Amino acid sequence: MSTDWLQVAIVHFFHNFVIPSDGLFPGFMELLPRLFGMNPDSPYFNRSVEAISMATLAKTKHMDNEYINMARTAYGLALQSLGSSLQHEKDSPSAAVLATVDILWKYDMIMGEDNLTSKSPHRQGQLEFLKTRLSKEKPNDNDEWLDRSVRTGVVMQRIILHPNENAAAAESTLLVGTSVLETPSSALRDRLLPWAASSGAQVSACLRNPLDMGPLMACLESLQGLRRALQEWEDTLPVEWRPTVIPNPQIHTNSSVYLPACLAIFPNISVSSTWTSYYIAQLSVLKSIAAINSLDLVASISGLDPLDMQSSLVAVADTICSTAPYMLGLVNSSGEMIVDGDTRCAKALFVTRSLYLAVQVSGLPGPQVQWMLDTLEFIGHERGVGQALVVKQDLVVRRQLGILGLSHLS
Repeated sequence: MSTDWLQVAIVHFFHNFVIPSDGLFPGFMELLPRLFGMNPDSPYFNRSVEAISMATLAKTKHMDNEYINMARTAYGLALQSLGSSLQHEKDSPSAAVLATVDILWKYDMIMGEDNLTSKSPHRQGQLEFLKTRLSKEKPNDNDEWLDRSVRTGVVMQRIILHPNENAAAAESTLLVGTSVLETPSSALRDRLLPWAASSGAQVSACLRNPLDMGPLMACLESLQGLRRALQEWEDTLPVEWRPTVIPNPQIHTNSSVYLPACLAIFPNISVSSTWTSYYIAQLSVLKSIAAINSLDLVASISGLDPLDMQSSLVAVADTICSTAPYMLGLVNSSGEMIVDGDTRCAKALFVTRSLYLAVQVSGLPGPQVQWMLDTLEFIGHERGVGQALVVKQDLVVRRQLGILGLSHLS
């Protein structure tokens, strides 16, 4: 009996990316199967699901190029169908259109055709469609989960890339309805992450322009306020939303290589996603403060200790390293090495983002940097996220050129 690889791939994709809410923790892409079932006549959406499903299966299971080509064919058909449909939906894009572009962007990450160091055309398309959708009254509020997800994805990319301040400010003010299940992630997602994206972009603009103490000090004050707000968010989290931090039992078994001193164990994929976003926001804020404070005139006024900033950056990088083993399914909740852990691609995507920024922190020991680069390579080869290989190569080149570090904003 022949295997229906497409159906196998779709089931595999939903397992890797769809996490239902359980009343305590929010889900992750939990309504995607419903959207898939509700759009039988939407060829662009169906083809996009087929493309990412086959790509995820082929990459994670190390399948032949035949299956990679099946994914590419479905991807091409999705783009072709989407282009035709947009002639009719451009002024009022449906949830299926927005979801399709989101899935195509994730497809590019899985296939290694999207680089965190540059703008994604699919992400830009999402932004434009989201702006259009939010400017109109939507008859179906059930689709707000998708709008929130896309907005958060756009904001996170802006935190990583630091675009011009006008674009970031406009994106940070996109208003999306509140979720039915309000959780501790809501304040981070709806207020603090957009604040971080806007602040980072404003700092980049200030540093590109002739020295003007007024805007610089205003940025610094805003960043310090954001740093306090992020810390307050962490301090007020309920205990069930906090990771369990344990000593790494492997630390004494192999002293010749770097290993994280501690391991962070998360109760849920959505919680790990929230904390990853928090760590990325922390790095962005600290990086921006350090960049402004590196100017002599600012340092003489601010009173901030550069060593304190550096120490804080290193601490966040260390924390990010502590999250990787469990999120990648390499250890169990006791920190013991395992071979059958939770290896879902969604978590590997989160780790790719955070490691990409953590490895750029200046002053880290060489073995730790190499461990992060090796982990990115592992994600690319063993967890099926091609983007990890792309950014790892970019980081290796920058390291060889001596320009790897977060002392200043790019």
